[in-house]
Amino acid sequence: MAHDGRNVNDFEGFNKSENPNNPPHIAVSTTAGTGSETSWAYVITDTTTDPENPHKYVAFDDASVTSLAIDDPVLYYDCPVDYTAQCGFDVLAHASEPYVSRLNFQPSLGNALHAIKLTAQHLREATWNGQDLAGREGMMYAQYIAAQAFNSGGLGIIHSISHAVSAFYDTHHGLNNAIALPRVWAFNMPVAYKRFADIARAMGIDTHGMTDVQAADAALAAAIRLLRDVGIAERFVDVKKDTYSKNRLGEGPTKYYERRKEIKGDTEDVDAITRHVLGDACTPGNAKECTFDTVRPVVEHCMTGDLDDLLS
Repeated sequence: MAHDGRNVNDFEGFNKSENPNNPPHIAVSTTAGTGSETSWAYVITDTTTDPENPHKYVAFDDASVTSLAIDDPVLYYDCPVDYTAQCGFDVLAHASEPYVSRLNFQPSLGNALHAIKLTAQHLREATWNGQDLAGREGMMYAQYIAAQAFNSGGLGIIHSISHAVSAFYDTHHGLNNAIALPRVWAFNMPVAYKRFADIARAMGIDTHGMTDVQAADAALAAAIRLLRDVGIAERFVDVKKDTYSKNRLGEGPTKYYERRKEIKGDTEDVDAITRHVLGDACTPGNAKECTFDTVRPVVEHCMTGDLDDLLS
């Protein structure tokens, strides 16, 4: 972007860069994680065009693909507990969304399921025992292959909700994904029970004797259990304001986005987030058709709903 010298918003969309001869791009991952080192996608939050309605959007560009990617689980050892847990749910979202996506891109499906399996196996250990090499290595591979899955297989409204909440409240992307994931799974399951049954098996659930519906319900219960086991907030209104900032240092003039709003979960919040979701680039790939009237209850439940409601 600096090389092109244009306004950052000119890069929204596909392959908007004008200088293909970029210098070498070496990416070293420090979380598990976004999988950015293997992706041509990136996100930008525009807080200046309309300060009262910030916009977070996805862009894609061949020029953003790395020349060399370095993943080393030892580099994750000092990642804090909360970021480890939240980034792990980014992985679970990256893996589960392409697996149930309406795009149904076959080459993505195997990677997606394996990343789900690795996350279910290793996220707890990586979170609570950060110096455990096996846990960190498992999540390293999970985030890498999950990103390969969504690169071609697409995403859905877990990410659309996450982008919207992050734009308005400056919240951590992984945290947003974690809160949205169980609600969006429940929303999508009626059109993808068989796929969610596969997810249950990938998460280590013995589905022998279960119907696809029962297995899908078991997958949802396992995701909620995982969220609780790694200590992530269950609703957006439960997120403490001091944890909003995406600034990893948590200090200095960029600690907070100045115009960020406090999450109230009221009608204004829910409507604004829902409108943003419907315009997000990830929404068309969602398993279930999305309209304002169908998505709004999902967003509202993310704000104030009880996860146990999804298990009844």
